[in-house]
Amino acid sequence: QLSKFVYKLPLTVKRLTVPKDQHQDSDDQRKRSRELGERGSSSKKPRHDSASVVFNNSLEEDWKIRPSEQWETVFCHKVTEGPELSMGCKPCLKYHCKGICFTDCPNVLSHVPLQGQDKTKTSGFIEYLRGE
Repeated sequence: QLSKFVYKLPLTVKRLTVPKDQHQDSDDQRKRSRELGERGSSSKKPRHDSASVVFNNSLEEDWKIRPSEQWETVFCHKVTEGPELSMGCKPCLKYHCKGICFTDCPNVLSHVPLQGQDKTKTSGFIEYLRGE
């Protein structure tokens, strides 16, 4: 009986169960948070009801997150250091490197395929973040 812990509860202790209606509510909340892109972490900012997911279907191959990279160490919270684009905002790294963002993004104006000087500035910034 080594390395085992056995404890018998008295008969006065009853098993608690979650009422069916409360269980259904928690399932709905999980589904809704998945749709909005939240992962259940309290450190994540909650998304507004009006925000929707935006996908970038034309990712630049050189800008995509590489298998050896982690978002948190290379790109996360670095957009504030980025260059100012012609549209008056910084490049959204989540949209251009991850391929997904939200409509309430502060850099939503950059959620378009970048061209010319904007593309060059963003390329240089991504290379700088990667240490290239």
